[in-house]
Amino acid sequence: MATMIPVAAQQTQQTTPPQDWTTGVTTKYVRVSTVDLPSKGHAYRPMLQNDVVIVDAAGSVLLSASNHQTLDLLEGNMQFLTAPTMVQVVNNGPVPAKVIAIELLKRWNVPMKPCAPPLICARDITVGGMKIGESATFFTNGYVTAQWNGMNPGGSLDSTYFSPKGKDYMVFIALTDLDGNFGGKKQHLAAGSVFATEAKEVEIDAGKDEARWCVLRINDKK
Repeated sequence: MATMIPVAAQQTQQTTPPQDWTTGVTTKYVRVSTVDLPSKGHAYRPMLQNDVVIVDAAGSVLLSASNHQTLDLLEGNMQFLTAPTMVQVVNNGPVPAKVIAIELLKRWNVPMKPCAPPLICARDITVGGMKIGESATFFTNGYVTAQWNGMNPGGSLDSTYFSPKGKDYMVFIALTDLDGNFGGKKQHLAAGSVFATEAKEVEIDAGKDEARWCVLRINDKK
């Protein structure tokens, strides 16, 4: 998993029109928007009144946001931004990039904490003592948790999302093509796609190629 890199704030003068965001999945918990950035492309989000999670789903981008540190994001990075904030993403790389913004439509008055030592943020996924993948946590406040997962070719991961004190809601972001079974319903996810579910049992199969995906888990405690 690539690590986010803080960079000095930059005033980048853009000579091309900004790319448009496309609104996708919308539920009572999240509103998802996606933008595809060609090389040297850029995009803006005006002042957001909801906390937002920015996901780099492909390529690398420079993320700038009001009242936040400027960061270099690489594929699979997830960054939490508190509202109100204005967001700018710039693709300074040679290949196309895709950025996903997940607005959190419900807010819990609990600070978001990035995962950092001495906490164990990255774990191996093992079956029968054999490593088949990796998992890493970016941040959590007990209600919202962001994770990255990587699975070796031929691997399969079964996950249970259940809490006796509330309901779990997941947003999956596919970084590669992958196949999933969500509560008994099979679903193919193309790279860069977003899938929201309330399924308690989830199985992800890597197939013949490596699989990578991010998960934003929302636990609406009662």
